[in-house]
Amino acid sequence: MELHQQNPSKGYDAEALNISERSKARSLLELLAEANTDIRKGVDPQLVIQERSLQQQLDAVEQRRVEVYKSENDTPEEKVALEQERQYLLRKYEEVQTKT
Repeated sequence: MELHQQNPSKGYDAEALNISERSKARSLLELLAEANTDIRKGVDPQLVIQERSLQQQLDAVEQRRVEVYKSENDTPEEKVALEQERQYLLRKYEEVQTKT
């Protein structure tokens, strides 16, 4: 949010909200795991592995996006490429979610 105050036109506020919501979702899943609640019971193990892999890839893309937006040397091409990768991974993740 500090970056948004410094540069309101760069979309840091939306990025902060996105990261915050993803963090809340991960926290919820961790709480369910600690409570031994198996929300994936009966789901194809391969789909669960694929879902975790996509989640890790999305997390890595989000981290790179934060770094690019913080950088003074970022280029529009980098931002576009990261956004395209992010959108692709989100579509794949949603596909897996609908199968689980």
